[in-house]
Amino acid sequence: MLFHTPGWDASLQRLLNQQWRWGAMDALAPLLSSGALLAGACAVAALWCAARRRWTALAVLLAALAAVGLADAGANVVKHAVGRVRPLNAVAGTYLHEDGQWTRRAPDFAQTKERGSSYVSSHAANTMALAVAAALLWPGAARAARAGLLLLPLAVGYSRIYLGKHYPSDVLGGWLVGLFAGLVVWAAFRAAARAWARRPPPGR
Repeated sequence: MLFHTPGWDASLQRLLNQQWRWGAMDALAPLLSSGALLAGACAVAALWCAARRRWTALAVLLAALAAVGLADAGANVVKHAVGRVRPLNAVAGTYLHEDGQWTRRAPDFAQTKERGSSYVSSHAANTMALAVAAALLWPGAARAARAGLLLLPLAVGYSRIYLGKHYPSDVLGGWLVGLFAGLVVWAAFRAAARAWARRPPPGR
């Protein structure tokens, strides 16, 4: 592993995962972290755009999904390079959600794994990339809609800590990867749109 968990990171992880527990979040956190739920929502949105011939909206959605792919690939490169062990496999007393059930590591739990895939959070990276790309490529959307998009990675990032999957720095790192991916796709989309607008008329 390239770095040890700093004190502030470990303290904040214990605070958010072990002390600030509340029943509503016990039910909500697994839903926020469900990749299938987000993929289903994107599929429904794509089908709706196609059915109503909203081609610009469909192009924006596809570009945002390209940003997700770029963020996911980048996050996986960092994960394998760093090899940080997840808190559920490293921190005694961590609450974790697996196979539909909440459990807790014992007070005397000791880390056994040497490498893991905690840093960075792919969920945080992917949702930030989706939100940034969609918000930038959808300038005509209502301000509330764009603000709602940017709340998505915040909520998902918090859920990853609550579920015992990540440290806060994993989430912060993921957000940075996602921000970069979203900006890259936004810049590429704008460049492609400008090139398309400058193309010569047919027949010339």
